[in-house]
Amino acid sequence: MDITSANNTADVIMRAVHNAQKRLVEGDAASARKMAINADALCSKCVAPPPVHGLVLRVLADACMGCNEPQGAREALQRGAKMNATAADRGGLHPTLKIDCLARLGDLRGALAEVERSCNNDSASVRASRQSAEAFEVTSRPLSVLRVAS
Repeated sequence: MDITSANNTADVIMRAVHNAQKRLVEGDAASARKMAINADALCSKCVAPPPVHGLVLRVLADACMGCNEPQGAREALQRGAKMNATAADRGGLHPTLKIDCLARLGDLRGALAEVERSCNNDSASVRASRQSAEAFEVTSRPLSVLRVAS
């Protein structure tokens, strides 16, 4: 994929995220869910960076919750969290991308805590909240601590 098509794909993904979020605000969770599912498929096809794909999955989870589908939300958030945790653990990752992955991981786990809380799964909610805090704690360290492994 050349740089122009990569930029175009990124634009399409971010436009889909924006439109899905707009539909959520307007109260049309079903349309938002469809848009997010399409954006998820595009992210998978073009192998989008984990923080970007994680954002799409976060919007998908929000749309699932708007459609009263907590299991769908849980699955999207867990998939995004796993994707970003795996990327953050990968050796040789640029420190800035590592921080982006960890920040998205914290966001996804925080959202998962909210899903679990809404389903009255208190212990799972607390566990996800702690994991969210841990991911954000790592992102607050200086970049020199997160140096690329040689």
